[in-house]
Amino acid sequence: MCLLFSGPVRTLLGVLLCIGLCAAPAPAAQLAQDAPKRVLVLPFSVQTPNAPAHLQSGLASVLASRLAAHAGIVATAQDRIAKQVQQALKNRNFTAVGSLLADSGADYLVISTLGPGATRQDEVASYLFARGGAAPKKLSRLLADVNDPLAAVEELAADIGSVIEGRPGAGASPEAAPPVSDNPERAWRRGMLADSMAGLSNQSGGYQLVESLRGLPIGLETLDFNIGDVDGDGEQDLVILARKSLEVYRYDQGRFTRKFSQPLPGYLHYLALSLVDANKNGVPELYVGASNGNLASSAIWEWQDGKLLCLEDRIPYYLNAIAMPDGSAMLLGQTPPPGRAAGGAIALMRYEKNGLAPSGRNLPLPMGYNVYDIAPVDLDGDGKLEIVAINGRNRLQVFKGGELVWTSADEYGASRHFYGTVSAVAKAETEPDYLHTRIVVADPDQDGVPEVVVGKNKVVTVPYLTSIRYFDGSSLSALRWEGNGLRVLWETRPVPGYTAGYQVLPDRSGPQRVQLFVAETDNVSPLQLWSSPKTTLHRLVLAQ
Repeated sequence: MCLLFSGPVRTLLGVLLCIGLCAAPAPAAQLAQDAPKRVLVLPFSVQTPNAPAHLQSGLASVLASRLAAHAGIVATAQDRIAKQVQQALKNRNFTAVGSLLADSGADYLVISTLGPGATRQDEVASYLFARGGAAPKKLSRLLADVNDPLAAVEELAADIGSVIEGRPGAGASPEAAPPVSDNPERAWRRGMLADSMAGLSNQSGGYQLVESLRGLPIGLETLDFNIGDVDGDGEQDLVILARKSLEVYRYDQGRFTRKFSQPLPGYLHYLALSLVDANKNGVPELYVGASNGNLASSAIWEWQDGKLLCLEDRIPYYLNAIAMPDGSAMLLGQTPPPGRAAGGAIALMRYEKNGLAPSGRNLPLPMGYNVYDIAPVDLDGDGKLEIVAINGRNRLQVFKGGELVWTSADEYGASRHFYGTVSAVAKAETEPDYLHTRIVVADPDQDGVPEVVVGKNKVVTVPYLTSIRYFDGSSLSALRWEGNGLRVLWETRPVPGYTAGYQVLPDRSGPQRVQLFVAETDNVSPLQLWSSPKTTLHRLVLAQ
């Protein structure tokens, strides 16, 4: 209620009071935007000879103080949480990193190095991670004198401050994160082609993109993604393997709709999902690969009596089930050697009276390949299976009779997921064994010649801090065997996100049309637990 006073002055005073008391409060979004941006600066990683130990914390303090000079920025370096975050990063305990950052209230994290850059000239470089999971922005300054880095650090602070303040063109660098794509809800309502993956950058196979749809964001992180008729109703289901559940979706008339969710035990670290009807009862089994510490602990699920039932669990093998062109199923298993989370011979498995067991035969592959890195396929039509694999350097390879015959120049299959639980990896003193994204083998145009579809997530490692790797865009490629190697047929345009999974299906409207379903997440950094995970499903149709 507003009180107006008599007299000119009192009337004016009353009007001002009325405006002040009756004005609507500022929206929460505006208050959040006006709040100071909190920046946590970690100690520098110094890689110059004979550098004093205090330089690590000293340079961080200088960077934080110069950042704090900017209006609207609160920066700190000498903080207990900063040291805890740095230690958790060294241990690759990103769950702890995410919790610490959430507790700190930080909006940004700055990780910095001092040492030789890409051109071997000394530089100071900072990686600016923002809450939200996007790729960091790299900013750097060359050092005129390695013994006097303060001037470069002050310039770097100005660059970082400009990026945080959102000045046009501020902090531009080749490794800056790409712009955020259009709002998916608006794009969907307008019926437009999806911004993500809407186009092919390589069309040597005669393919063209004729349809593209992007679904609305789903509030979960996708570990793996596959397709199959889970409930035997004759329709293909899209199955997402999340951290604690199987999420089953359906694509129908331009929409992705959720059918049901199946909870999974929360103590396991889930790796991969494959669907094959190995027991020939009309519905596929779901083979869920997982780690329990450094031990394999997989499970098999199947649709029975109107719900998913666990047929077998705690299987001491990482399982990969592959549907072969003749309708048979190839079941593969791998048990890591003692003390390792991955590796070992890849065994051909079979069902026996007491469940799934090794057949006594192994795939003809050298050691060093993991069960989710491979796909057996007859590439050249000679009636013999080759093995397409991805090695530890993310190179696509082809083996014939156990002999390596081809290796790609490009990198494929890079993934952020690793074998072993978070706690087991944190205790290890070596690099974790990373999975690769799926190798899909299909003949969607039904011409008798198989095609290999594989992801290309561009992985970047922070120099001198190898535990910190992030992804700077992704695309998908299809390849076909020609002559003495695999040749690229098509490749989607790069997108800012991380491609977690994909599958290929024929399109019912014609034999020359191919459906490509993709699960993409915008969380591309190892600090994704600092933000709410999101997955977006895509459908692309390619035609010859």
